Amino acid sequence: MSATKPEELSVRKVLQLPESTIAVAISPTARRIACGGHGRGQAEWIEVVTLDEPDQRFRLVHTFFGHTGGIRSLAWHPGELALVSGSWEPAGKVRIWPLHDSAVESGGVALSIGEHRDSVTSVVFSHFGGSVWSSSSGFGKTIHKHEFHGDGMWDGTRDVGREVAVVAADEKATYGYYDVEISHDHRFAGAIRVDKTDRCWLEVREFGKPSELVAEQECRGMSFSWRIDRPAVVFETVEGTLVEWCVDSGEVVSLNGFESTGKPLDTVVCGPSGRVAALGDVDGDEPAVRVSLYGLPVGSSVGGELLGFAAVKAGSCKEARFAPDGRLLFATFDDQLFEVSSRQRMDTGAKQSD
Repeated sequence: MSATKPEELSVRKVLQLPESTIAVAISPTARRIACGGHGRGQAEWIEVVTLDEPDQRFRLVHTFFGHTGGIRSLAWHPGELALVSGSWEPAGKVRIWPLHDSAVESGGVALSIGEHRDSVTSVVFSHFGGSVWSSSSGFGKTIHKHEFHGDGMWDGTRDVGREVAVVAADEKATYGYYDVEISHDHRFAGAIRVDKTDRCWLEVREFGKPSELVAEQECRGMSFSWRIDRPAVVFETVEGTLVEWCVDSGEVVSLNGFESTGKPLDTVVCGPSGRVAALGDVDGDEPAVRVSLYGLPVGSSVGGELLGFAAVKAGSCKEARFAPDGRLLFATFDDQLFEVSSRQRMDTGAKQSD
């Protein structure tokens, strides 16, 4: 990959999110946004907005109610057939929200697929949509895997599948699990574990046997992302370096040009054609997020290069996703949604599925 001078990325605000939004999920096509929160007459809510073609504006299409605790995490089915949500309810509920017409017309049918002993910290669909993974903290400290059979969940026949695995952490040594993510080849599941000395560990487990710990690395913060083209994760080390860790070989390679802001990164996300975005807070008189865009060689890693950067006056980043065309969307804790784009040609030959 030839070196290029990093550019100043183009940033624009595309949506003001609802007040009291806690969780945000950007759909795989980047055309629908799901927001979850609390505080409307003590009701917990999920809203789905979609992007209209003619005027390129988002409009509200669904509002769902069902949880009795704040919505902490949301994720889209890869085919956008449903949402999964996790909450702060005492029992830590995980619910599925099918988006077929009959479910939406009835006001949203929340199907409970399991619960943790305490707050759910993250939920995610596998890339083929055949399973949901969730994690919890507090009294829970577990990772759950739930499998579905056929399309019953999505076509309205309500086949809710079954829970097939529970991974429990050492209760005396662990605060909880956070940020579960599945590798794109469905070989591995990764999760952040926080121990009681406040150290963070990126654990990698076998997708088919979650109880099998493959390897772990100490990390900084609670965000990481799997590359689309190979079984490797990108995360920030405790030394403040952004690295790629190839799980198969154990090789760890630093990304060229990364500059730590002095704080743990809020979000790391991998996109098509070796793109990686790192978003973190910047110290200053006003809240700001630094966005750094990197390019890595597809199928391999030799350190890559910094392609561009931007500083955005906004609260901390809580969700980010690459659109199939290479644009980056990210949501902040002050309820704003931004779009980041690059003047450089974005080769989208690689499939974006997460």
